[in-house]
Amino acid sequence: MKLNLKHVTAHNSLFRKSRGLWLAVLMALPVVGAAQTLTEDQKARLDELDGLLRENPELIESVADSVKRYLKTEQDTRSRLEAQASWLSDERHPVLGNPDGKRQLVVFNDYNCPFCKRLEPVLEEAIEDYPDLKVVNVFLPLRQQMVSGLNTNSARYGMQVWLDRPDVFAQVHEALMSKSGMHTASSLKKVAADTGTGKQLERSAQLGEREQENYEVFTELGLRGTPSLVIGGEVLPGFVPYERLKPLLDDAL
Repeated sequence: MKLNLKHVTAHNSLFRKSRGLWLAVLMALPVVGAAQTLTEDQKARLDELDGLLRENPELIESVADSVKRYLKTEQDTRSRLEAQASWLSDERHPVLGNPDGKRQLVVFNDYNCPFCKRLEPVLEEAIEDYPDLKVVNVFLPLRQQMVSGLNTNSARYGMQVWLDRPDVFAQVHEALMSKSGMHTASSLKKVAADTGTGKQLERSAQLGEREQENYEVFTELGLRGTPSLVIGGEVLPGFVPYERLKPLLDDAL
């Protein structure tokens, strides 16, 4: 079949217009569940969008469908978060910051994830700035299910320390996060020796079911990797700089 170059060019032009309009829509949409008062910038973008759609009426249907899909995805995510709200606040999850804090930030974390390690200073700054912040850690060994030479992994070890010795969890957590690269049997044994948690390292092998439960909720929420943050009904995948996190923390109450 011979391609009509004029048709291809027109199609590509239409695609570029549609993509640009969809990006404009996303920029104009308020966050689902947030106050619906439009900012001056959003009002200006909506006026711009109105003009673009009037000039290109053939795109109205596709843009409207895209907005509906976006809103449905956001609502589905919020529904899943609401269904797991009590689980995400369960006291079995290791906590940093204020255990009784009214602001809650959930972090799906991996001690072998470089982006999780990069996020750690951001979380430390948040804990410093917000004395009522409770940081809940849900650990997942996504990058290393089992450590060679040990019948356990860093995630299970961290969870076991929280269950048995919450008084030293922060110290263990800092040591596990500060190691560059993947953990080894040697690195875990050193952390255990330095913090007096050798028994917890041995006992952590029994936490397979807890680890699986973390995986199941992680998957149910539609998350794909670590770190993933949950705050105020919103999911933030990947590394989040402090300037983006702070406004959400301000609204977390």
